[in-house]
Amino acid sequence: METGISPEKIEAAKRYLANSAGDPIQLRFLLSIVLLGIGLFAVARPMASRLQESRAELEKQKAVQKAAEQLQQMYNQTKEYEVYTPSEVDQVVWGDYLAGRLEESGAKLISLEPKKKILKGNVFSIMISEVVAMGTYSQLVDFIDLLERGPRLVRIDALQLERVTDPDGVRLTCVVKGLLKNVKRIDGKWKGQDV
Repeated sequence: METGISPEKIEAAKRYLANSAGDPIQLRFLLSIVLLGIGLFAVARPMASRLQESRAELEKQKAVQKAAEQLQQMYNQTKEYEVYTPSEVDQVVWGDYLAGRLEESGAKLISLEPKKKILKGNVFSIMISEVVAMGTYSQLVDFIDLLERGPRLVRIDALQLERVTDPDGVRLTCVVKGLLKNVKRIDGKWKGQDV
């Protein structure tokens, strides 16, 4: 049988093994080297690769855990704001809400013009209306304050105040955006999706 090793080297190895078998110290030394080789090549290398794979998996799991924690935090924040997002997507109800805040402040409504409704994903809509009102400066400030601190999430854009000759004295023109939650209909679509 051809092994690629010269016969002299094979004979030298056999003689060394025969001599080592007779001497207990050399036999122990030889067995220690054999066991060390087995330990390095059969145990340590596979363990190192498994350890490296485990570390990589641990990093993946840490990333997944961080993403899950962020998702939970976002979910908790949404729950806090859910109280301020009513499930109405009707322009009339939204207009009534704005007119009620204006009446509560004591200012007079000149015009309330619904602009448009923007669908944000499947869950939320933004109702946009332009409000023109007359009143004293303090009444109009109360109106803005009632909107900002009211039970709904609103954003006031394009605010313009101008002095007029009317006895009330100040005219307010502003664009009010309100966040509303869409309601799922029986057919599975979100109410407001087809608007």
